[in-house]
Amino acid sequence: MDTTNNPDTPPTLPVGPANDSSSRASWTSIFRNPWLYLVGIPLLVLVAVSIGFAFWSRPYYALAPGSVRETTERVNAGDADVFLPEGSIGFVTVSLTERVTMWEYISASVKDSVDLVEEELINGDGTAEEKREEDRRRMQDSKNDASVAALEYLGYEVERVGLGVEVAGLLGCLPAADHLTVGDLILAANGASIGFREDLVNFLADKDIGDEVEFRVDRIRTGEVEMVRLPLGDSRQVCLDDPDQQRQLIEADSRPMLGITMDTGKDLVTYNLPIDIQIESDRVGGPSAGLAFALAIIDVLTEGELTGGLSVATTGTISPEGFVGRVGGVKQKTFAARDAGVELFLVPADELDEALLYAGDGMEVAGVVTLEDAIDALDALGGNGEQVRGLFEAASG
Repeated sequence: MDTTNNPDTPPTLPVGPANDSSSRASWTSIFRNPWLYLVGIPLLVLVAVSIGFAFWSRPYYALAPGSVRETTERVNAGDADVFLPEGSIGFVTVSLTERVTMWEYISASVKDSVDLVEEELINGDGTAEEKREEDRRRMQDSKNDASVAALEYLGYEVERVGLGVEVAGLLGCLPAADHLTVGDLILAANGASIGFREDLVNFLADKDIGDEVEFRVDRIRTGEVEMVRLPLGDSRQVCLDDPDQQRQLIEADSRPMLGITMDTGKDLVTYNLPIDIQIESDRVGGPSAGLAFALAIIDVLTEGELTGGLSVATTGTISPEGFVGRVGGVKQKTFAARDAGVELFLVPADELDEALLYAGDGMEVAGVVTLEDAIDALDALGGNGEQVRGLFEAASG
């Protein structure tokens, strides 16, 4: 029945909240609740700060313990006879986190095993990618040097082939400054091969000021080999920033000078190895696995147990002559070796004290200066160093 105009029908009330004023009161009571301010607002601030800290990067690297990677199984000796040992020789890595977030920065600050290092101290003037590329090259150099050191220790002869003399720097006011670039590689002079620094020094020894020399140069910028002809300058005409050095130079005897500086480290060489040694290093960079590589090569190429069956880890660079050099991240590597259950950790001798600080009681640590020192340390714990040394002495004698 239609009740729209029926006066006896009660009026229909509009549909809506039963009580608007009570609803508004309830919302007002929420905002007046002191717990909202005591808990809710700080919680919102904490969430905002947490999100901000997760995206706020700092110009620091975090150096943390990495892992111990078994080395002997990574050595491939081509067609040579190999003897896989029961013991293990591992190289130790450092975990490197680039441009840490604020949370990572705070976490690293309270951990004994982690160090924060300013970005510029890691990368220098280059970028992170350039640093990674440099580390890849240094790893390859480390493999080459380790192969030479190990094979020569076993009595093999390894031929060294010089790759040329790299221009490390240029002296002002001499002809070379206008014709050469830092990084250029001098390959020959007047047709004579220049493989080593000594070759260039000997070539210039009997030349006179003003003599023109034709150099064959591998250009760093273009990768092309060019012929560069230039006269030799007078050593007294070099321009130096230090007035006292400049005066001493002028007062000295004059001599012919090309006007370049050479790296005093080591020559650029390649090696003709009597055994085709290949080492798998994954994506690890840097030179600090050199000692481990050299020991692993010796262990794989000789019968018996160089480690005496122990679990051994090492860190240290290696030179072709068998000298062990300093590395970075010794603290982190010591933590990593200890956590991996290593029984003996070999480190460069002048970093022994640092390693001992973090080694704990369950791991022996020894400092070494040479490859032979490392073999002696293994021999003292039951390794067959004497037998290996006998092979070397027989081959040498």
